[in-house]
Amino acid sequence: MTEQDQVDALPEGEEASGTIVPQEQTLPNQLYIIPIHGRPFFPGQTLPVMVNPHHWGRTMAKVARTDHHCVALFYMDNPPESAEAFDHASLPEHGTVIRIHHASKQDDHLQFVGQGLGRVEQRKALDGFKRGQVLV
Repeated sequence: MTEQDQVDALPEGEEASGTIVPQEQTLPNQLYIIPIHGRPFFPGQTLPVMVNPHHWGRTMAKVARTDHHCVALFYMDNPPESAEAFDHASLPEHGTVIRIHHASKQDDHLQFVGQGLGRVEQRKALDGFKRGQVLV
């Protein structure tokens, strides 16, 4: 991942202190998006999350191959049934970027522990994938 792939997490007007930030504390500026329902997910929370493997398994597999293991969750009252039916225009304005821990398949669901890292705003879809750009 290059410096251009990282989000500038400094508040506007502040200068960098020269401190080295560990990679696990930086967030990518492009993430896969997964809509969730039932309850919203907020930064600072660490909770189990379940998704349908038939609809979101390919997206989860792509996230598992990244160095950061992060995804953007957007709460929706009625999320789409599948990634193919996903419409970016139907997303709320903000979601939460999470890091995925302990992913496993349980019966007919993929389950993982999500660690809420920060707020995210979708800017645009890239390359036809279900990804947005992160604002922290």
